Amino acid sequence: MFDRDKYYLSLNSTYLKNIKIDFDDIDIKSDFKIVSSNNGMPVLTKNGVPMNSMENPYEECKRLFSDLLYSDDKICIIFGLELGYALKYACNHYTGKIVLIENDFETIKYVLQKNNLMQYLSNRNLIFITNFNRLNLRGKKIYIVANKYYSEVFSEILENIQPF
Repeated sequence: MFDRDKYYLSLNSTYLKNIKIDFDDIDIKSDFKIVSSNNGMPVLTKNGVPMNSMENPYEECKRLFSDLLYSDDKICIIFGLELGYALKYACNHYTGKIVLIENDFETIKYVLQKNNLMQYLSNRNLIFITNFNRLNLRGKKIYIVANKYYSEVFSEILENIQPF
């Protein structure tokens, strides 16, 4: 029988250039669910907490990226994978360098099993990392994208970053 989760995971993981993850070693213990937002778009929840806006995830991304669209000289740093809304928005609307940071391997595995993100993960301007400390931002102009959920998850890091 065809296993869509393994198929998507295999396809998506081929594009994780900077990350070496053995997904077979990662057991998903958190309670992930995909629920519908008020406008019908899917939203990932982890242990009952939505990772995107329950009103309209697309509009949330539009708002988060509103200042970046005309600033291609900046590095866009996206905190969190969620279902990939921010990644998709950045790849479709921004031509500069994009850094996606997700430090939770369970989230990465779950999302890559459920969502075909190949066309976005293969973007030549994308760097996907799991450890913020490996990112050298000295002297770089950056723009931070973090929705409400990830602003709380990455609060300590975000407090110490000064966007330009």
